[in-house]
Amino acid sequence: MSRAAIDSSYLAFFTFTFVLVVTPGSTTAVVVRNTLEGGRRAGYLTALGAALANTIIAISCGLGLSVLLAVWPGSLDAIRIAGAAFLGWLGLASLYRAATREDGGIKLSLDPNAAPPRAHGGAYVGDGLGINLLSPVIISFYLSVVPSFIPAE
Repeated sequence: MSRAAIDSSYLAFFTFTFVLVVTPGSTTAVVVRNTLEGGRRAGYLTALGAALANTIIAISCGLGLSVLLAVWPGSLDAIRIAGAAFLGWLGLASLYRAATREDGGIKLSLDPNAAPPRAHGGAYVGDGLGINLLSPVIISFYLSVVPSFIPAE
């Protein structure tokens, strides 16, 4: 493959990936919610969890996740159901906090050093990790889209 073909392949990959990354989705919603709830640090920790999940999925795909999906096609359905359940749980928890707390469950604070409402940052990392690990869209992206941009040689 020529150098120009490789360069155009990278350009196409980065363009396609950029569009997917800047399009708001469930991960963006969770990062924004956690940032509003716990401040900048909480947002960073949630984004870190999401990035860690993407890394885990990428490594899993490289090590043969497609084989698991070929042997057990229902596993993607199980991930989809678990992801929907996780999103539902996050939504119900938000609704509960909104109904039971004066501030609607989200303490808006301009103080960057204010203590976050959760006891430890691991809860925010877990939100980001869960939202992306249980996303069939992200798994499908790594299994089908990424390989199409890798040169054959």
